[in-house]
Amino acid sequence: MLSVAACSVAPNYQVLFFLRLASGFGIFVNFTGTFCWIAEYAPTRLRMAMSVSVSLGWCAGLYATICLSYLINDWQNVFLGIAGVNIFSLLTYFLIPLPESPRFSLIQGKEEEAKKTLKRLARISDSNVDVDSLDIMFETRKEYNYFNQLKDLKKYPNMLKQTLQGLWVWFTVALIAYSSNYGWGKLGSDLYATYCFSALSEAIAYSTSVFVCGLLGRKNAIIFYLVMMILMNFLAMVDVQFASAWSLELVAGLVGYVATSAALNMLWLFSAELAPTSHRGMIICMSSSAARVGATIGPYTNLLYGVTDRKVPLALFAGFTMLACVAMWFLPDTTDRSIAETPEDVELMSRRKSKDKDEEEGDESDPETEGVVMENRTAGSGVFS
Repeated sequence: MLSVAACSVAPNYQVLFFLRLASGFGIFVNFTGTFCWIAEYAPTRLRMAMSVSVSLGWCAGLYATICLSYLINDWQNVFLGIAGVNIFSLLTYFLIPLPESPRFSLIQGKEEEAKKTLKRLARISDSNVDVDSLDIMFETRKEYNYFNQLKDLKKYPNMLKQTLQGLWVWFTVALIAYSSNYGWGKLGSDLYATYCFSALSEAIAYSTSVFVCGLLGRKNAIIFYLVMMILMNFLAMVDVQFASAWSLELVAGLVGYVATSAALNMLWLFSAELAPTSHRGMIICMSSSAARVGATIGPYTNLLYGVTDRKVPLALFAGFTMLACVAMWFLPDTTDRSIAETPEDVELMSRRKSKDKDEEEGDESDPETEGVVMENRTAGSGVFS
């Protein structure tokens, strides 16, 4: 909020550039934390709907920015208007504070804070569970700082492999998304109308992803959208003109942008569910950073259209997306699956996946029991998951 307000009085482009960097940092830290919170706090059946509601809020913000720009038509006052909207967002945070995830609290050794959150949940859901009669503890105590988390990537090969595969998918989808996102001006001379159309396309992508995910599951839905991206890149190579302003390339680009936006939206939740609670923040930040690299390179790929045949960048995008499909194929599906709490849980889940089906069906233990245990003082012991 402060950096956005300061943008309105930036004396030159260099200062504006660094202020925009600061505001971008705040935006994506906030966005990252939101999806981590959803993965840890929301039940599995509601996570997709909650993540889509956040993304639709992003679309609403795009529309608000476009409307402010159209009505005010002065870049300095536009920044002030956006800062004013942020004040209301900040007020809602203090008026309706969100509780910390009990999973994260337990990982940090804050059992009492986790118990307070569980009490609040029990009241909201009219649960008869007596939280006060339960001892909540995390079995393994470990200091999870940033450097230890990086070391754990080497120590736990399955977590490292999954993270690297995810980074490539993030990079590829963001590369193509932002290559398309800076070309909306080609649709017409009115930038306000074309970028409203961009926001509408994203809203359609986010809304339909709920149904596609419900039908195919998390992993297969992302693969479905990646395949759509590949097909649209190939279709855009064909020279077919429908009308003076419409061609097969344009239609394929629009459909491909919807698929790309949906895939990028689903990656936030998928990666948050795939990463263990103890390392989720770091892995999501790494994933988002890989996406930022792709987003930075993406707009410059449009320069290729001026020096070579358009089939070259389109083939490049299709090839990158094929590799992303392969990376996604070998990642585990998180649909209706318990999320891991620690890297040990990730390794345990990976080993169980490699077992025969008969052995897997005979094993009824929950991977989450490796991390969190709840002992009932009055009725023996049980498991919190």
